Amino acid sequence: MTLSITPEEAAIRKTIAQYFRALNHSDVEAVLKLYTIDPAMLPFLRPTVVRTEAVRLNYESTFQHIRFQVQTSIQELVEMSGEWTYVRTESAGTFAPVST
Repeated sequence: MTLSITPEEAAIRKTIAQYFRALNHSDVEAVLKLYTIDPAMLPFLRPTVVRTEAVRLNYESTFQHIRFQVQTSIQELVEMSGEWTYVRTESAGTFAPVST
């Protein structure tokens, strides 16, 4: 039995793939294109980052210190409403320091 996916789910899967491609290429502009016009991000063990320029600075700083080579797979994708989706991923790869 083949499960078909909705156009919305296909778009979400495409966005996740674009995000990790941008992350692996340290491409701040490509990452920012995936956010809304008023973004907020919740970095692990760090304060929330809000607004485009703050998100930009966060990625610029991260990419100055770390290079990513990560692959991800979607483990769970739940469309909670027309505007909210929960995506749980599993990622594996390397994080290489750029500076000491």
